[in-house]
Amino acid sequence: SLRTLESQNLRISESQNLRISESQNLRISESQNLRISESQSLRISESQSLRISESQSLRISESQSLRISESQNLRISESQNLRNVRVSESQYLRISEAQNLNFRICRISESQNLRISESQNLRISESQSLRDSESQNLRVLESQNLNPRTSELYDLRSAAFLNFRISESQNLRISESQNLKISESQKLRISESQNLRISESQNLRISKSQNLRISESQNLKISESQNLESQNFKISEFQNLRISETQNLRISKSQNLRNSESQNLRISESQNLRISESQNLRISESQNLRISESQNLRISESQNLRISESQNLRISESQNLRISESQNLRISKSQNLRISKSQNLRISESRNLRISESQNLGISESQNLKISESQNLGISEFQNLRISKSQNFRISESQNLKISESQKLRISESQNLRISESQNLRISKSQNLRISESQNLKISESQNLGISEFQNLRISESHNLRNSESQNLKISESQKLRISESQNLRISESQNLEISESQNLKISESQNLRISESQNLRISESRNLRISKSQNLRISESRNLRISKSQNFRISESQKLRISESQNLRISESQKLRISESQNLRISESQNLRISESRNLRISESQNLRISETQNLRISESQNLRISESRNLRISESRNLRISKSQNLRISESQNLRISKSQNLRISESQNLKISEFQNLGISEFQNIRILEF
Repeated sequence: SLRTLESQNLRISESQNLRISESQNLRISESQNLRISESQSLRISESQSLRISESQSLRISESQSLRISESQNLRISESQNLRNVRVSESQYLRISEAQNLNFRICRISESQNLRISESQNLRISESQSLRDSESQNLRVLESQNLNPRTSELYDLRSAAFLNFRISESQNLRISESQNLKISESQKLRISESQNLRISESQNLRISKSQNLRISESQNLKISESQNLESQNFKISEFQNLRISETQNLRISKSQNLRNSESQNLRISESQNLRISESQNLRISESQNLRISESQNLRISESQNLRISESQNLRISESQNLRISESQNLRISKSQNLRISKSQNLRISESRNLRISESQNLGISESQNLKISESQNLGISEFQNLRISKSQNFRISESQNLKISESQKLRISESQNLRISESQNLRISKSQNLRISESQNLKISESQNLGISEFQNLRISESHNLRNSESQNLKISESQKLRISESQNLRISESQNLEISESQNLKISESQNLRISESQNLRISESRNLRISKSQNLRISESRNLRISKSQNFRISESQKLRISESQNLRISESQKLRISESQNLRISESQNLRISESRNLRISESQNLRISETQNLRISESQNLRISESRNLRISESRNLRISKSQNLRISESQNLRISKSQNLRISESQNLKISEFQNLGISEFQNIRILEF
């Protein structure tokens, strides 16, 4: 979601409160409908509420580790693990036309409401470009290693000056030499024959009651014949994601998330997406992302979440990220997610929740979810069409635009169009992302968030995502989310967030975040996800996300994420992801992410997930993440990704996530995304994201 948190830092503290200051309203103009076509229903599980406290610090406590148990279920413990989907150099994530993108399970449990107080408007106007001050620029300097630091500089937690701000002077800049690049050969591809499959035994599971489950028939298949029909991201007609006139983000069975065609989600020109210096997305040291139970994903306070251009999700034209042709994620001309002209909302892998090369899967210290002062989560999971824990947007009754992960499209988790199980919002039972009725994502009457019947966004009955009538958030079937080559999310030329050279993620002052007709979310071959060595994601010197070489998250060739039977994804002790010294993301040898032979995430041997010592997130041509017919990405039954049984994410073939031309995603000034002081974005008791009065 696009957030302008002027005084309030997005932090993830141990208590894991996502806080957004009162002043930061997400505004959506009446005419700005975000539409999701019928086939794509956004679901939010009951118990998991995403809360944003007033101080709006995105925090992940130690208890929130991304864990992969020996049985290799991708589980998010009750503390709600943060998951990054990463593709090593050799592995392209490809999805052929026949292979629909079914991975996007946007689920928010009932108990976890995403709340944004009224006073916090998310504004994107032409004059207000997404800027980070030079000192707060998102920098990728070779010398500046992404190191976790626990110094006082990282202690910017509840202070008012650490607000998540998007101010004109604070442009999000990435210097040319620091562009995050992904070479052309590193395209994220899934060939037609290489469907991403989750076999019955290989399902990715989250906790029992709230597990994202893909049942046997509901395996995530991206082949034409293997579409995730039964597990389609479905919301029954009565369980549609709706935004009622009162603008509560409600997803009750009867309440479909609908946006009328004319009511696009728009970001007016004057409302630039700004990130102030002090508003870093912080994850406290103790909050490690864990893969094994003991292996929490920890992000030190200073380690902001950064998305570099190189992390743009790209799919070559023939290999566009497709949910079958009818299910293509499309944004038609008028339905492009637009931030004013200078600030076009671009969805590129740079919005993927990625951190520089050292931020490979396993989140190296540099892969800590960090946003330096200038690099606040401006284009972060919140800006992504996300239905992720913290990224569920509750917009208070005053027309807050909430885009859950499904609204990411993803525009990537951070705004990347991600098609991977990890892009699924997973919250364990106690950590369900809840959108309570009172804290529902509300868009004013004209801005109803609508999904057609098959594509209904479902949130459990008590927590319906509702948009008022005229402001439906709709993605029409014909409106695929595309990003054309010229429509990269740009940061000023010298500070371009670059994926490929020609396709830098740039945000110039005049360059509004838009998806124009030509700027549809497209992934062309030349837009490969690249991370060049020199373009490491860096944070400013005092707050640099650093990982010393010995603490780099490395997967040596022998430790490559191989989905061959013998080649389990392991992270040796020396290669542990460490953020703070004591709070490093560690996967001990016994706690390595292992996929047993029957449960191995298998990619062909040549396509192993590799992270070179330089730890740049690279995808070489030979190392494309490919799933050939024989090499389908499968997760055995014991590894089913499950959110609660009843809350399966289903995307039927006909239920494409689309944004129709006339249904541009707009955010006008009057439609501020507000987070009231009392509307805390809360996760379960232990992991509530709270809004502090700060």
